[in-house]
Amino acid sequence: MKMNIDLIWQKFLQGGDDRSFSAIYNEYVDELYSYGIQWGFRDEICKDAIQDVFYKMYISRNSLKQVKNLTAYLFKSYKYRLIDILRREVKTQHIDLSDHFFISEKNILDQIIDTEESNRSEEHTSELQSRVSIS
Repeated sequence: MKMNIDLIWQKFLQGGDDRSFSAIYNEYVDELYSYGIQWGFRDEICKDAIQDVFYKMYISRNSLKQVKNLTAYLFKSYKYRLIDILRREVKTQHIDLSDHFFISEKNILDQIIDTEESNRSEEHTSELQSRVSIS
């Protein structure tokens, strides 16, 4: 379908045809999704990044006439979008500890939470070990 997708790409660039856009999306969505999952990104992040890439491609189609290799363009755009999402998540998870005051004593609630987390961790480990044993 390589030759056909090139013609569809040119048709999309020339007229912004929605059917051409849909055909391009359907041709690449599964490959892009698999690529993101292969690199360890979560399902929803992969889907969001695909939507973002195709949305950007649609709204900026008039400036994409120089793109000759659609596959390379899509995978490169997708990779950079995944990285941007990952960077944004890391920034939101970053906590500056220098401004916080810590109390070193644990209260009873902290001990209960620690015990529950430990139990869940042990259950999860046992479950994983049983899966490995079955395989």
